Amino acid sequence: MKINPNRKGLVIGALFTAISLMLVATVIAPALAVLPGYPVEKMMALMVSGASDHHLQLLTILVLAVIFLLILIPALILIRSSTPPNESIVSGKIILLMVLLYMVVHPLVFYIFSYAKDWNRKDAQYLMAALVTVPFSSFAFVIVGAVIDAVKKRG
Repeated sequence: MKINPNRKGLVIGALFTAISLMLVATVIAPALAVLPGYPVEKMMALMVSGASDHHLQLLTILVLAVIFLLILIPALILIRSSTPPNESIVSGKIILLMVLLYMVVHPLVFYIFSYAKDWNRKDAQYLMAALVTVPFSSFAFVIVGAVIDAVKKRG
């Protein structure tokens, strides 16, 4: 299947969204998708001793958001500067970016929901709340894909 070079980011983003949404049915994949945020939360707990769970969640959200931007912005700059105007973006670059963002987007949205809803963190089913958040965070890949195409178009 040949992908329209002007919409390559959007198509690959849509594929990542579709795969992520299908994995929700496995129940375990969403729980695994949000786990990369756990080490970040533990690092925040070590750095800020005595902070409440609510404050740790907020710090984790901030750190994950910074990591998201530190991945996305340089990648967009690289895509724009390394792709000649009349050529399409290399699919491998987009896929690599989406894989890296997969490890950040799902935990970020999970912690945002957890912070906003004040879910019971001591409950064993806390991780299963990922079943609620992963469908929302999955659509971030379509948005990132559209942004990639827009950046390439302006370049």
